Amino acid sequence: PCPAYFLGDGICDLACISCVGEAADCAQAQQCNPYCPDSYIGDGECDDVCNDAACDNDGGDCVDVAMAAACGPECPA
Repeated sequence: PCPAYFLGDGICDLACISCVGEAADCAQAQQCNPYCPDSYIGDGECDDVCNDAACDNDGGDCVDVAMAAACGPECPA
């Protein structure tokens, strides 16, 4: 079931793709992946749904987070 506010919101929600109103969102979507709204890319916050190669690790937002996690406590702040 799709919440009514998902339909026609400009974001392609794959769980709702068969619903009337959502197909238009998905046809217009230029998103790097269907779960990552363009507004999330490069907004300074690492969004897990955008942290993939297609979305360039959330426009670079997740690169520093991944590097810090890999480096551990000895990394400079």
